Amino acid sequence: MDTIKLNTPLERKVRRLSIQKAELPTTQLATGSISQVRSFTIFRPVINQMLPLSRFEVLRVLDLQDCNLEECGHLSLSCVGNLLYLRYLGLRNTRLRKIPLDIGKLLFLQTLDLKGVDGNAEELPGSFVRLRNLMFLYLGCITYLPAGHKSLTSLRELRGAYFTQDSDLEELRYLTELRELKFRLPSKYPLEKVHIMLESLGKLHKLESLHIASDGENIDKMGDSVPSSLGLNCLRLEGWYETMPTGISSSSLPLLSYLTICVHQVRLEDIQVLGTLPALCFVRLESDEDTSTEEERETERSFMLSTDAFPSATRCLFENVIFSPCMFPRGAMSMVQVLCFGLLVSDILSGGDLFIRNLPSLQSVEIKLYGEERGSQKYSEAKAAVERAVADHPNCPDAYLFGTLKN
Repeated sequence: MDTIKLNTPLERKVRRLSIQKAELPTTQLATGSISQVRSFTIFRPVINQMLPLSRFEVLRVLDLQDCNLEECGHLSLSCVGNLLYLRYLGLRNTRLRKIPLDIGKLLFLQTLDLKGVDGNAEELPGSFVRLRNLMFLYLGCITYLPAGHKSLTSLRELRGAYFTQDSDLEELRYLTELRELKFRLPSKYPLEKVHIMLESLGKLHKLESLHIASDGENIDKMGDSVPSSLGLNCLRLEGWYETMPTGISSSSLPLLSYLTICVHQVRLEDIQVLGTLPALCFVRLESDEDTSTEEERETERSFMLSTDAFPSATRCLFENVIFSPCMFPRGAMSMVQVLCFGLLVSDILSGGDLFIRNLPSLQSVEIKLYGEERGSQKYSEAKAAVERAVADHPNCPDAYLFGTLKN
């Protein structure tokens, strides 16, 4: 039942109970026949109507998402370990201050959502490693995994783990059922730990999505390596590489469809390599502002993608990456709808034709100009040239120039 009202008969057995509106006294709920409830969901406006957990004898699903437990002083999760049949425990955004110590008693638990709990609930209790049937684990950004988590061999999704310098990253290699993994590293992570991490990730052959969040120093310690798996289709790396790692290639990541990466020094040849990834649909490559010498720029002015580059891509965001105007031959990026890149004012004014008309699917383009101050005559001339090129495109794509939408 979606809403319990004053005239709702509670004498009959209830299997799924959802309380959304505060329309009946707690006493009426307490006297209802709820011992056979399998699924219980309560919404924040009626958290004060929460029933004692001891009344749910065979509960499989308990969802308290977005309920502020600080507003419900009478509710205690200390006895949650008595819900022996529980499969799903949703505590997202509940401001839970302390994770129950006896959570390890929930031997049948398959999903545990602790994302957005109170910042003080940083560490899972040691009993947590007994949850060998756990398949989906969602944690806050600074929640630590206890020693012995290698026993969680049923895990398929692990999001939000925080690995400290004391964490044993070799335990990761035993979580061989993982399809999705997201974790964070603290600053100044030891080099030897980074190597252990890479070795452990290499053992996760079923991994499809990987997200590593860290500061630039940690990512740079990976050197020329990226965690790779032939089945990986999503790779998100928060941090900075010095140069584009050679581990990103069509041979090592043939199924990769989503990529975000930050690289200090990007060469146009690196864009060419990304263009060979056959399944790549989304790419966000961020760089520093261009530091090429004039000699290098002279060579790059004639650079052109191969005619079959980016065969599957629909969104390509190259932030602070400067292209040559003739970058896009007919056939390249044939499916790209959203495109972001940079141009040098000098390249445009030297007579370089902006070949975006060769992108047949283009719907939105953001082009940033570099090399001249805003308001200068050269800057204005280059801006006008870019606007004409965009206006000449058959699709009349939305153009975001210098951060302003131009109609």
